[in-house]
Amino acid sequence: MARRVSLSAVNSELRLANNGVTIKVDADDHERSGRLRIGRAKIVWTPKFKQIGFGKTWEQLIDFLKS
Repeated sequence: MARRVSLSAVNSELRLANNGVTIKVDADDHERSGRLRIGRAKIVWTPKFKQIGFGKTWEQLIDFLKS
């Protein structure tokens, strides 16, 4: 099930469309840790420079965070 996802920053809001948003995550020494893609239906973490990530639906993420 796709969810309505919004990101908020100081005095602004971004509503995700079909493509979602990708956040690049780097360590303090600028070494790539991975990418986090947040979409309406899934959240996908892709470590370092791998092509395939680990996807979870919003329901799976919410259940995990509740446990």
